[in-house]
Amino acid sequence: MRRGPRAKPGFSLVEVALATVIVGGLLVAAMNLAGAAASARQLASDRSRAVLLAEALLNECMAMPYADPDGSATLGPDPDESTGSRAAFDDVDDYDGWKESPPADRTGGELDGYPGWTRECEVDWVNATEPARVSATETGVKRITVTVSRRGQVVSRVLALRTAGVDAAEDDGLGGTIIDIGESIRDALF
Repeated sequence: MRRGPRAKPGFSLVEVALATVIVGGLLVAAMNLAGAAASARQLASDRSRAVLLAEALLNECMAMPYADPDGSATLGPDPDESTGSRAAFDDVDDYDGWKESPPADRTGGELDGYPGWTRECEVDWVNATEPARVSATETGVKRITVTVSRRGQVVSRVLALRTAGVDAAEDDGLGGTIIDIGESIRDALF
């Protein structure tokens, strides 16, 4: 009995093609995963930097007196305080409507490493028992909101309440209370 030619050991063309498709699919999945991880790292870095920028401006604003020393009762900088920097700001509400891109220090010096970033501040009179409710008139409570964006996308928003009573407490040497309203109230406000 005669047998046909004996097959050589090895992989067939179909097996090689199937293995190539499987390996290619795994490489695509691995590249997608690496890209997603890099995006997540960048987002986390952006958020950290944005929180630092926002808190720095918020702290600067909160350190100012509640009321304008010149007696102005309007929100926003007075005409003599609109100089292109925050150096002339002398009270909390002068920061209302402030917007800078890129972020700068109080004297107007640009902060290094923030091209494409924008920092803005809004100051509103609010109801003391309902800080989400804005008032058109003086209430004794101002809500300060600082928003930081990168390339047009909001990355961080921080806010605090400032009361007229804080200035009086500080003048008496008793210290003031700065209220950082929690995440749940922040969500309700935005």
